Amino acid sequence: MVRDEDHGFGIYRHSDGYPYGEHGVLHGIRRAFPYAWGMSRFEAMDFAAALVRAWKDRGGGIYLTTGRDGHDDTDYHYEIGRLKDQAALYVTVWVPLRPALDARSWVKLAAARVTPDRVKMLALSRADAAVAREAGVLTDHADTLQRLGDQDETLELPGAEPARPQPVPLQVDRIGMDGTLDRMVGDLVRGHVHMGREAIVDEVMERLLERLAGVGKGGGE
Repeated sequence: MVRDEDHGFGIYRHSDGYPYGEHGVLHGIRRAFPYAWGMSRFEAMDFAAALVRAWKDRGGGIYLTTGRDGHDDTDYHYEIGRLKDQAALYVTVWVPLRPALDARSWVKLAAARVTPDRVKMLALSRADAAVAREAGVLTDHADTLQRLGDQDETLELPGAEPARPQPVPLQVDRIGMDGTLDRMVGDLVRGHVHMGREAIVDEVMERLLERLAGVGKGGGE
């Protein structure tokens, strides 16, 4: 679903609907940029048409649709919009819970910043991550999340030199807090496997600074 402040337009992709990899949806969204207005003039109706132009090469395969519940075999749903105040798209990946009968509930699985030359995975909000964990989708879709994490920082334009993430040690068990922060790091890594290395480190450092500030004021757990 491509959305702006005024409109939403649904596109159904019958195959290759997974988010990761060269032929996946997140990478495929980049192919629509040459057929759309630039980010300074993002319009949902324009970018939805550009996606159809980029993806459809024969009869069938790509269809206009009424929404994510319009097809019984939808494994992933994508919400595509402009990232506020940035020349980039913000894309969220949703997966269905499949209870009895035809009713469906959808849970946000991952998020990404998409530009013409790269896909950058983003951390979910703490609230969204908590919902996903409670619903069990982080476990059910662990393989998808692992693949998204593996592709982070590497989806560059053909011929470009991919970024090379450097290993970052997460050794924080010597700060005199009885392992509290060490456990928190473990929770972050397990609970945010869809995040890239930089996002995990940023989150850990933010929590570490908050905790150290609390200790300096006589706080802490």
